[in-house]
Amino acid sequence: MTLPLRQAEQNFLNRYVEWLELVKEGLSSIVYFYREGFIESGDRLLHQMIDGFEPFSMETMTMRYLFGNVPEYQEEMKSIHHILEQTKEGLSDNTITDRMFYVTATFIPAFERWTVIAHVVRERAVGEQATNSFYGEEYEKRE
Repeated sequence: MTLPLRQAEQNFLNRYVEWLELVKEGLSSIVYFYREGFIESGDRLLHQMIDGFEPFSMETMTMRYLFGNVPEYQEEMKSIHHILEQTKEGLSDNTITDRMFYVTATFIPAFERWTVIAHVVRERAVGEQATNSFYGEEYEKRE
């Protein structure tokens, strides 16, 4: 893989991890809204957050390339997207207590696992970028 392509991969992963950190903050807000009884605000933010994951599904070539090579990562990605769908479908059917329990007991742990994986993949890309910079063109030719 060429150096500019690796740099683009690293840039994408950096932005993706930053976005995941914003989602993490949003999850705290959702739990707060539910706890304080602001159900509509919590639901609206949760819907927006779930919709934000759509471009990052396994259907996109970028995500498949970055996370599809390791079976465990691929399974975890499928799992988080399945949980997202379940969460979205179950919002209108559940009580506030059920929603808060689902978000805290199911969604947040799955999201945290996925965030760790994204960090690992990003760090791996950073390491590869550093290796390529150190070895230069000769390293590129051997790939």
